[in-house]
Amino acid sequence: AADALIYGQKEPGGWEYQIDFRKKPKNNYCTFDDNTTQSALRFLMALDMVIDKESLHNAVQKGLNFMLESQYENGAWPQWYPLRGGYHNWYTFNDDAINDCIKVMLDAHRYYGNPEYLESAEKAGDFIIMSQVSPSLPGWAQQYNYSLEPAWARSFEPPAVCSRVTSSNIRTLVDLYLYTGKEKYLEPIPAAIQWLEKSKLPNGLWARFYELGTNRPVYC
Repeated sequence: AADALIYGQKEPGGWEYQIDFRKKPKNNYCTFDDNTTQSALRFLMALDMVIDKESLHNAVQKGLNFMLESQYENGAWPQWYPLRGGYHNWYTFNDDAINDCIKVMLDAHRYYGNPEYLESAEKAGDFIIMSQVSPSLPGWAQQYNYSLEPAWARSFEPPAVCSRVTSSNIRTLVDLYLYTGKEKYLEPIPAAIQWLEKSKLPNGLWARFYELGTNRPVYC
């Protein structure tokens, strides 16, 4: 399985959704969507801990360098890298993109002890803190533009506060606190939990999207 993933590793160091074993890929775009690059790299790192194989270790190092290179200065990651334009460039929480990147960097620091990996994870945690939408709507959006505003993605993914993203970010902030002991990662959580409680629908469920400003459920 590792050899198959290594074969499919793109030149920059990440992965796409599928690997075509008949030919090498024509483009070098790698995605963080749907835990694609992150899950491949986490598996290879775990295996690198138990077997000694140069090609495996080299693939891990290439992947981790890719993770560091693709991270924005503010700590976020895009949906795709190299950047390919449109909403793919935005700071992306949707489908746990940034959350899974943080898991990679925490694993990497745990395994290899390189302080760069912990710095990367903490910087991403700081991005979670700074991107909480507002004091009146203290959840998170699926993606943000370069001005740190909730932004459109596909036609059914409006700029809105997202219950799914908010719950994921709460869990990630707890993970960062447990790993680092830094209480700043706990500070956004109470308001976010209160928002989730307030936003529960009469049937006990949540809408995925809540309108900016009004907190009304949005269905697309």
